[in-house]
Amino acid sequence: MRTNIFDMLNIRTGNITLTNIRVEKWGSEIVVECLYRYPPEEKAFALRFKRVRSSQWISVKMDSEDNHAQVLTHDVGEGNYQRTARFATVVAEIVISYDVVDVEKDW
Repeated sequence: MRTNIFDMLNIRTGNITLTNIRVEKWGSEIVVECLYRYPPEEKAFALRFKRVRSSQWISVKMDSEDNHAQVLTHDVGEGNYQRTARFATVVAEIVISYDVVDVEKDW
């Protein structure tokens, strides 16, 4: 069963854009910064993946100068290393094997 951001945040299905991905604590934490849009709403939030075992990047559009990447499909996965998180965007795909994910938002 897929886990998606909309269910995690209890929001309507809308557009998700990745605005930044930060690798912290020597790669053991990955923070995926996102922007949710469902006109007229626009809300920023982040997913902090902790105790990351591994991550994989697949570049799709290597010459892109875009600062943001629209999410085409995603699956937040399942913690305790049960199922990887996957984010496919127009620029790249990232796969993260993790123990815990926290949602960071101020709304």
